Amino acid sequence: MGYRVSYLLTLLVVLGRACLLWGQSDPPPEYTWGTHRHGELRSLIDEVPDYRATTLTGAWLKGRQELADEGIIVDGSIAQFLQGTAHGGLDTNSGLSYFGAPEVRVRLDFARMGLWEGGFVSLRGGMQFGRSLNCRAGTLSPVNFAAVVPMVEEAGQVTLSEYYLAQALSEKFVVVAGKVDILNGSDNMLLGSLERDQFLGAGMRTQPALNPFIPHTTMVLAGIWLPNDRVRLMTGILDNDPADTAKTTGFSALFNGRDWFTVGQELDVKVAPWGRPGHQTFGYAWRSRPYRLMQDRPDCDSGFPGLKEFLDPAFWCGALDLARKRGIPPFFSSYRDSYHDWVVYYRFEQYVHQEAEDPRQGWGFYGRLGLSTGKSNPIERFYSLGWMGRGGIPERDNDNYGIGYYRSDMSDYLPDVLHVHSEQGVEMFYNMELRPGVRLTPDLQVIVNPGAGFQNRDVAIVYGLRLQIYF
Repeated sequence: MGYRVSYLLTLLVVLGRACLLWGQSDPPPEYTWGTHRHGELRSLIDEVPDYRATTLTGAWLKGRQELADEGIIVDGSIAQFLQGTAHGGLDTNSGLSYFGAPEVRVRLDFARMGLWEGGFVSLRGGMQFGRSLNCRAGTLSPVNFAAVVPMVEEAGQVTLSEYYLAQALSEKFVVVAGKVDILNGSDNMLLGSLERDQFLGAGMRTQPALNPFIPHTTMVLAGIWLPNDRVRLMTGILDNDPADTAKTTGFSALFNGRDWFTVGQELDVKVAPWGRPGHQTFGYAWRSRPYRLMQDRPDCDSGFPGLKEFLDPAFWCGALDLARKRGIPPFFSSYRDSYHDWVVYYRFEQYVHQEAEDPRQGWGFYGRLGLSTGKSNPIERFYSLGWMGRGGIPERDNDNYGIGYYRSDMSDYLPDVLHVHSEQGVEMFYNMELRPGVRLTPDLQVIVNPGAGFQNRDVAIVYGLRLQIYF
């Protein structure tokens, strides 16, 4: 075990820090060297929340605001979803589904606490209740992304999905260590609004080409290099053991005798064409874990709804293993172990218009591209493009809205008999602020070839409402 710890620490020193949100949007502000000072101590957090303006319960008689000013930042929220299928998919007549996910997050800023500069701790926990529409929609991409992170629909299960330490070693380098809820990214800002206040479906929220490379929540050893205020180079290592670390400390998977990890790099560059801010991001990930296409039960329980019907693990996985060992061509000839697989990805975010009085208000475009070998992930190529705006409507400065398109192309290594090729969809939403801390989001998703064309399913039309409350 000592050898493995030394090995991981050596990789951290050599590689630096992984982007905590590979394939997502711009990293949260706390991962850059801040300008706030508590006396002579600089902080990783530029500003604390204004609870009166952003939450339902406010500052708690100034007590919570005073705690935040002194470095103890407490946030709570609950997201509730009501979704139904109006047409097509796997089950049109199943009625409405109700799903909820409360969450609590505590951040400790050591500079504001007067301890030392550049230190920061994050803890996040939550649970789930109800049942989402993901399985019944019959789509490859979950229509409710919140139901698959940090774990896939386990009602009543309480999780500690995140606990990590970030520490600035200089003005240009920050290290991170601990368990990170990588894919959730609840603090990400995209075109002026929180990412969890935007689209509901995974097709517009994430980069599915990265699925075999990045567990939902896992142990991370990481760092970030900031040579200037425009460039951010992120590199690092994370554990890639299939153990369900959302319900454990994560150490049992990390030190269990297997060298299963993912390393990667991401370069993020701030750009400003026409004087409008934007980001251009390029990255890759490499995985050491031996992996067999479809081995992680690609059914509803794994976040790939719609595949369970044609790939029951008790039958298909056994048949594929037997055929692979016997070398039966051509039906199963492409089903084999994959070692040392890789993926590359790109994303951009660009404002086109901004209000002069409030730069967060305006509109712009963003997109994602992911390319993999198709040996580990049934999704070999992924594309998405979206238009989003914030404000611009009289008396509705805090509303945001958007429309987007995604396409997932299936791996060429999948057996032809499955007759799956691609899935594509369009989603639109309008997120309105009812009062500070309370947001209601009508949402509509139209998915063509749900389940990537399996069973010739008709076009799925999914409608929904999300009620997001920040306490």
